[in-house]
Formats: sequence, C-alpha cells, structure tokens
Amino acid sequence: MKDAKGKSITDHRPGCKPKWEIFYEVGRDATGKRKQETKSGFTTKKEAQIALSAAVDRVNKGLYVTGAPVLVRDFLDGWLQGKATLRDSTVQAYRSHLDLYLIPHLGHVRLAELRHHHVERMFTDLRSRPGAPLSPATLQRIRATFNSALNSAMKRQLILVNPVASIELPSIPRRSHSVWTIDELNRFFDFTAKERLAVAYRVVAMTGFRRGEIAGLRWEDVDLDRRILHVRQQRVQLRTGVKVGPPKSDTGVRRVPIDETTADLLRQHRARMTEEALGRGEGRTAMEYVFVKEDGSPVMPETIYKTMRRLALRAGLPPIRLHDLRHTHASHALAAGIPMKVVQERLGHSSISLTMDTYTAVLPEVAVVAADLIAAAVDGKRRPAVGG
Repeated sequence: MKDAKGKSITDHRPGCKPKWEIFYEVGRDATGKRKQETKSGFTTKKEAQIALSAAVDRVNKGLYVTGAPVLVRDFLDGWLQGKATLRDSTVQAYRSHLDLYLIPHLGHVRLAELRHHHVERMFTDLRSRPGAPLSPATLQRIRATFNSALNSAMKRQLILVNPVASIELPSIPRRSHSVWTIDELNRFFDFTAKERLAVAYRVVAMTGFRRGEIAGLRWEDVDLDRRILHVRQQRVQLRTGVKVGPPKSDTGVRRVPIDETTADLLRQHRARMTEEALGRGEGRTAMEYVFVKEDGSPVMPETIYKTMRRLALRAGLPPIRLHDLRHTHASHALAAGIPMKVVQERLGHSSISLTMDTYTAVLPEVAVVAADLIAAAVDGKRRPAVGG
C-alpha cells in the first residue's frame, strides 16, 4: 500500500491520518507489458484491504471491467449504431425506446455505476406516469431492448452485472385474437366487391398474408395457371417512408396455393389494371405491383389497413385489423380440419409451436371439432350395450 504521496507504508504514525491507496495487476497489454490499476481515497487500512481483496478477486474471476467511464446514453447510441444487420423496423423500434424512455431516464448515469434501483425506478415512473401510463406489452419491449444492450455491455466487459435481468414487470395479458365468422367474412366480401382493394382483402383472407406481404406482391410473384402466389418480399411502412425488403423470416419466403375463385378474381383485377395502364400511356411491362393507386404507384401498406377498417364499419361488421384477416384465415383453416403443419407453412411461421400457441384456442369451433372427433373415436370402439 501507499500513502497519498506515493510513499510505501505499512503503518500509521501517531496523530497522522493519511489516505490509503491500493494498486493491483490487471493483466498485460498488447505488447506484453504488465498493466496496473490504482485506486485511492480510502480512509483506513482495513477499508483499503477489503477493496484490494475484492478487486483481486474480480481479476482472478475474469470480471475486471476496463475502459474510461461511459455514460448510458453514449453507450446506447453506439450500441444501436453497431446493429447493422437489424431490420429497419426493428431499428426504428429500438430508437424509439432509447429516445423516449431509456436515455431521458438513465442517460446521465455512468454505465459502470448503473444498478438495479436505477432501472427499477425508471419502470416505476413509466408505469405510473400521469395521463399515459405504458401498457405491460410496451414495458416488456422496452426491457427487452435494454436487456439486449446491457448483455452486449457485459460481453465487452463494460459492466459486471446486467441490472435489467432482475427487474420484474407485469405480465402481458394473453390477447384474444379478433376474427370474423364465415358469415361476417362473406358479408364483407359482398359489401366491398366493387372497391379498388376488394381483391387484396380476399387474398389476405384466403392466404393469411401479412400487411407488408400483400403490399409487396408483384405480378411476377403471381402464377395464375398453377394457382400459386410466391412471397418473396414485403413493403414495410416506417416513419421515413416505405422500405422494400425480404419477408419477416426465412420461412416467410414461401409458395401459397390459392383457390380457383381467388385466382379468377386476380385475373379480372389484372385485366382492369392493364386497362388503366394503357389509359395512362403505359404498357403491360410497366405493371409491377398487383395492388396500385390510380396513378400506377404501389398502394401504401397503411392505406390497405385504414381502408379496410373504414369499410368494415360501413358494413356494420365488428372492426378488426387487417392482421386479423390473417388470424381469420388460420382459425377457419384449423376449424375445417386442415393439418397444423399446412397452416404453419401457409402463414410462414418459423415453427409449428408458434402456430399452435397462437391459434388453437382462437375459435370455439376448433375445440368442438376436436371433441366430436375424440367422441367418434371412443364411441366407435364401444360394444353395444346388452339389455336384460
């Protein structure tokens, strides 16, 4: 140990109260030279010895944290900038979490000094903020973003412990998916038969396409002779505009067979779009996207959703999201006895467990069909009762 002047000492002189300093080896640099860490300001020898013992223990366990003090806001900005492989929509969500919640509440804290109570206080404030408390789902998403960032900080040895890992938040209530019955779906088809986007809604209801997938469907992806639609891209609407990219996951790239009625409606739709293109002085070769505006430009994903909601209200139907047409497709497919694996492939889910968790309890009809099948199997094995 050393005193405040750098002189090695082993004891105190009477009446003297020097500050204690510790130093310890933390490894070697790129040239092989030993590196030492020094900390001072300890008021007693015992305090310095305890700190030295703890520091040496961290080094021996490989938990030594290197680098100059970094503020949470600077780390988070750098972390997000390094996420080059993320989808634009994911980056936008992360950026929103950083700018609206994490940085305003914790950006001023030194990263190495971030503790459980800092994070807990932030979530307490977000849950109870006046006027607009955040939902459990939003809180969980914010935590997931922060957790991912701090796990990265741990891997880089900027922090020893991830304080987000021990945070408890309200669970997300299981969302009951809104779906239309067969009668309601047919009422919507009849009501919207002459609407510009009528065929788009028919395709979503009969294939389970996502919003970005129906907005990104091109004529080159449509094989009407074989009645197959190819999902090869999606158009996602961001704050900065519409981004064209691959489907949500690798399994999102798929071939989806369609029924003859849907194929006929697409043929009629193509004929109308061709007539419009010729009227604008364009040839058929200029037709790229299946669903376009009057000027030939692709329809915005948000427009497809908002128009559907407005039409549903006008038709007197329960208001549902465009994504709920996807749920409607899956639910009625399962109720009709279509195998779960087939439904998974049509939807482009990454795993069959996701399909099962999402849809097995959506429609009462699914449970009724299952009950009838079980009863048929059991009763068919029973011997006739003999009366006496």
